[in-house]
Amino acid sequence: MAKRILGYGTNSALVWHDEQDGKCAIETVTDVGPAIERARYLRNCGHSRTGLGDRHMASIPLNVLGPWAEARRMKWIDVINDTGLFNQFMREHSKFIIDEASFSMPASGSVYRGAR
Repeated sequence: MAKRILGYGTNSALVWHDEQDGKCAIETVTDVGPAIERARYLRNCGHSRTGLGDRHMASIPLNVLGPWAEARRMKWIDVINDTGLFNQFMREHSKFIIDEASFSMPASGSVYRGAR
């Protein structure tokens, strides 16, 4: 299988794969480590809030949540909307933390229900 980098950004690359059966695939590869480390560094230094009171946070990247959901034949939004699945994801990805003081859970227990 041959592969070529089509483009790249600061922490990501777009890669073309030639498969042996004549098919091809385009993949986006992203290193989310720097975003996680920055959020951890700020939290450990006591800088959990900006001057305006907003919290310093890193969101859970879809290129981490998406493949996890796809391995279970679901979409990322299915995981976000199912408290049990989301808790399972969080147990398996212990580097992510939820700042529960930043939001309140809806009565239904869902985390996300569309654009805010």
